[in-house]
Amino acid sequence: MTDLNTPIAPDPSDPGNWREIDRLRRLAESEGRTFNPDDPYNWSGIAAGQAGAAPVTPTPAPDPAITGVTTTPGTGAAAADANRQLFAQQSAQLGQMGLGNLFSIGPDGLPSGWLWDQITSGAIRSEAQLLVNVEATQEYQQRFPVIFQMRTGVRNGAPGYVPSARDVLDYEEAVEDQLRTAGLPADFYGDRGYIQGLMGRGLSPLEVEERLGASWAMVRETSPAVLETFQEYFGLQGDGAMAALFLDPERTQGMLDRMARTAYTGGMGSTLGLNIDRVLADRIAQLPSTAAGIFQDLTTVNAMNAQGGLFTEGITETQDLTAETTGIDATVFGDGDARSAMERRLLERNANDRSSLGGAAVTQQGAVGVGTAQRR
Repeated sequence: MTDLNTPIAPDPSDPGNWREIDRLRRLAESEGRTFNPDDPYNWSGIAAGQAGAAPVTPTPAPDPAITGVTTTPGTGAAAADANRQLFAQQSAQLGQMGLGNLFSIGPDGLPSGWLWDQITSGAIRSEAQLLVNVEATQEYQQRFPVIFQMRTGVRNGAPGYVPSARDVLDYEEAVEDQLRTAGLPADFYGDRGYIQGLMGRGLSPLEVEERLGASWAMVRETSPAVLETFQEYFGLQGDGAMAALFLDPERTQGMLDRMARTAYTGGMGSTLGLNIDRVLADRIAQLPSTAAGIFQDLTTVNAMNAQGGLFTEGITETQDLTAETTGIDATVFGDGDARSAMERRLLERNANDRSSLGGAAVTQQGAVGVGTAQRR
């Protein structure tokens, strides 16, 4: 057990002389005195002849020749206490910034590291000084590269602003939540460098949210066929390539919406047995129809062939009608010629159905049958 009456000698590992201050505090408590950090050795009590004030030998001042010992602005316990308070405040701030490697607290409760060295040397006495000094560290520059990137850009005349560390932390938190909600792998929302890259490219958290909103969900969540069609149409492979496309500030939201609708049209068409290429899907995507409206039109076209084989030519039919051209032109685009061709085929088929056995068959080239045979 430590002898409370034995002063503790200076130690380079304890530049604030905390062990000695703690001994004096416990000594005062054991004697029933109130410890005064401004008078740790109780000189005033001794001078007044207070009972119970045990004479103590003052701890000699640190030897400047001892390597690593630094002096702190101010003297005595008051300065040491102020250092401790400043360390507690600023170590918490560095911890929030992800810079916990700039300070440490040993098993004995004594602080050390870059922050403690800065405080005890007097280089940091306020939050403002901390923010200035910490920017010069390699740890800070590696943690917040976007700050230096955007600062350089502003100096070179680029539009924008220079974010603070707090701005970057808030941005990371907001965008990380959005990337996770959008269903991207942890490699994306857990990568600070990737998220800061979005900030450096000028995408606000609101823009990221919009880009990973309805259009993104239409592609990724509607049907596997839509996602496959999107990747096929636009030459993408995997979540990474798709996210890069949606989060590319060179592409407007309108462009992304159109691409998503194009893939939706092609993908949903394929599930209905329609072979819709990218060009046709893009034409449909440009129409002022909702996704539900597009699907309804495609369903109508598919039903025409499924119910009556309208787009399957019979042996007497010479005009080539297809679901992907005639059917979509008539139903989706309202093309009058296409609609007339479909109606004509229905009329001809109905007429043939009503004809008697041996009667003439009605085709798009006229009536054939007995009369035609007699002309031969």
